[in-house]
Amino acid sequence: MSTKVLEKNKLDIDQCTNYVKNLLDNKLPEYIHFHDWSHTNMVVKEASKIAKEVKCSKDDIELLTLAALFHDTGYLETYDGHEAVSIRIAESYLKEKNYPEEKIEKVRRLIEATDVTKQPKTKLEKILVDADMSHLGKKKYDSRVDALLRERAKVASRKVIELEWAETNIDFMKSHDFYTEVAQEMYGKRKSKNLKKLRQRKDELEKQRSISENKAARMIFKTALRNHIDLTNIADQKANIMLSINALVLTLGMPLFATHFQNQPQLMIPAIFFLVTAIVTMIIATLATRPVKTTGKTDLSTLMSGKSNLFFFGNFYQLQLREYHESINRILSDQESLDKSIVNDLYFLGESLGSKYNRLRLCYTFFAGGLLLTFVAFLVSYFVYL
Repeated sequence: MSTKVLEKNKLDIDQCTNYVKNLLDNKLPEYIHFHDWSHTNMVVKEASKIAKEVKCSKDDIELLTLAALFHDTGYLETYDGHEAVSIRIAESYLKEKNYPEEKIEKVRRLIEATDVTKQPKTKLEKILVDADMSHLGKKKYDSRVDALLRERAKVASRKVIELEWAETNIDFMKSHDFYTEVAQEMYGKRKSKNLKKLRQRKDELEKQRSISENKAARMIFKTALRNHIDLTNIADQKANIMLSINALVLTLGMPLFATHFQNQPQLMIPAIFFLVTAIVTMIIATLATRPVKTTGKTDLSTLMSGKSNLFFFGNFYQLQLREYHESINRILSDQESLDKSIVNDLYFLGESLGSKYNRLRLCYTFFAGGLLLTFVAFLVSYFVYL
């Protein structure tokens, strides 16, 4: 940019440009990736292009240049409401350079107009706002919006989900219109292409989106969890049936055998088979219904690595309420960890259910085999000693 000096106030635009560039290059917080010197420089150039196309005067172009230079300097101190800080920094610098008060006031109003919650009114305000949003109609839109995402991810109190970010940008681009005809001609076509690409990206993300955001996946997991719980109840009922039957068999059967031992000692062998069958069956049935061992505590590293989850009481009942709240908030703020917890919950429940059904199958198999051996032993005893 060539040096321009006003005769009235001797303001050097190049000197002002270097001042702002130095501020943004050296004093911006590390998390600012979008609202940096690259963005500011682009706004300055685009504002000048639009202004020349609409035949603005040199004084107006100078005002636009100053406002464009300072409009994002407020990010040095704050993110939300940075416009007020930008105005203060601009006023301080311009007053120090003895810039006319009426022109400082115009620069102030121009910077105010860049607030996205406000509508630009004057021609110059519309030009500056269009220049500020010109990245929407640029070929490098993807890289710039990615930089803005990284910036917002640091500022937001929660993790910014890429699908949600794409939807937000689509909504913004659909509701946005350039205020000047020149800007519409310069950026309109490319903006439409960028919007189309953004919609395609959204479609791709929807196909890949997480369990917690996918309605079909949520339904499948909900059904699977309900089926696992129902199967657990069925397994416990079957185990209780075996416990009840064998307790009844021992109560009634063994006294019946015992009354004949003195006169028919050969019945001792089938009685032993009968007794062992009943006792072992009851032991296996008891093991099938025995609760799994739990510690009641889960450290954060195990939790975040996906090796445990806090949706099962056995992993948190020894934790303090504050610790549990902190851990749950960590899980809910991390989409990947939340998905892992959902999958882990189903996996560990299935693992427990598999162990339960294996023991239950062994229980029924041993009971049937024991009854058969008892019956065979009884027949052998009866015919041998007949």
